Amino acid sequence: MNPIDLINKAKYILIATHENPDTDTLCCAIAIGSMLETQNTKYKIFNKATKINNKYKIFDNYNKITNVLPNFYDLTIFVDCASLSRVGVKLNMKTNIINIDHHESNDNFGLVNIVNSNAVSCGLVVYKFFIDNNININKNMAGALYLSIYDDSKAFSKYSCDDNIYDVINSLTKLGAKPNELSLNFLQNNKLSKYRLYAKILNSLKLHNEGKIASIHIKQKWLNQTQADIGCCDDIPYEILKINIVFVVLFIKELTNGDTKVSIRAKAGIDITTIGKFFGGGGHKSSVSIKFKDSSIKSIKKLVLNKFEELHIVYKQI
Repeated sequence: MNPIDLINKAKYILIATHENPDTDTLCCAIAIGSMLETQNTKYKIFNKATKINNKYKIFDNYNKITNVLPNFYDLTIFVDCASLSRVGVKLNMKTNIINIDHHESNDNFGLVNIVNSNAVSCGLVVYKFFIDNNININKNMAGALYLSIYDDSKAFSKYSCDDNIYDVINSLTKLGAKPNELSLNFLQNNKLSKYRLYAKILNSLKLHNEGKIASIHIKQKWLNQTQADIGCCDDIPYEILKINIVFVVLFIKELTNGDTKVSIRAKAGIDITTIGKFFGGGGHKSSVSIKFKDSSIKSIKKLVLNKFEELHIVYKQI
């Protein structure tokens, strides 16, 4: 099934992004939405969050992001979602689905699946989709894809970055992405609340397994105290990984519904997919996420650390 045919036939398209949104999922949705605007197709970008960081206002179609599902849509495009459940709410499953993603754990739930688990970001998959289908990339699309790739590759520093990524970035700058402009208006536009929360998270830092594994956590009460967003500090594990003796970081987050999310990040060459799969999570070789129906940070940390110890994952790979 040709995805362009599905898009052209649709009367109203829902672009679905994952809960606790990051820059990759939102910017991919913005880029696809901008494409739809060029052909006068009606659409909305859905995310269940009650508020989206206003730094995304630098994009022309920021106002298309909503947490209210439309009454009608006849095509759903999922971006950066490894499964249907990643959206966090139940959508209309009677529509056709285009699934665009880069997670190895993606279960190919779409009628059309455009999935490349070797891509460092979903933005790269969207870019190739545009190029393969001769879709003109305007400035808004180029800027969104630039930030998508920049953020998910951690400033082009991840192990999975290759020569191709720099060719794509060069192409996007020629198509209108302005790195200096984007840096000033997006990358250098954090709220003070982020750094107040940062301080609390850093204060929770503990080292385990002779310092090879670090753990940090975030509590709901800290979000209330600082008025920060839970996703604003998703970059902090990568700061902890800069410690020379640390190879793996556990970032444990209390969620509003009583669940707990554990984001595990590892240095290049450390494969942690076994841990993710054991606990029913997903992601990539050096980046996995797991959800637990438990709000005890202490017990969950112990559970995950014990599994690392049992499997000798870090000791075997360094």
